[in-house]
Amino acid sequence: DLSLHKNKITKVEGLDNLKKLQILSLGENEISSMGVFQDLRKFKSLRVVNLRGNPVSRNDSYISSVIAFLPHVQYLDFKLLQPTPEQKDYY
Repeated sequence: DLSLHKNKITKVEGLDNLKKLQILSLGENEISSMGVFQDLRKFKSLRVVNLRGNPVSRNDSYISSVIAFLPHVQYLDFKLLQPTPEQKDYY
């Protein structure tokens, strides 16, 4: 588990050695790029992600991007992530 809550973080970097990371909290930072999902894709054990309070979480395609890039994540921003039937079929 790693919590980096409220640290003015703008991008995810320097976590490559955390191969078994399951829970990552980056809430209340300054992450604005949708590229964060690509950065997190390498963490295959990641099940819980918190990005609430970051500019990226206000993007219209925020949830669908998480589902597309991080299909192994089960909880997003403290909520159970449940793809719609259309999203399941698409991704």
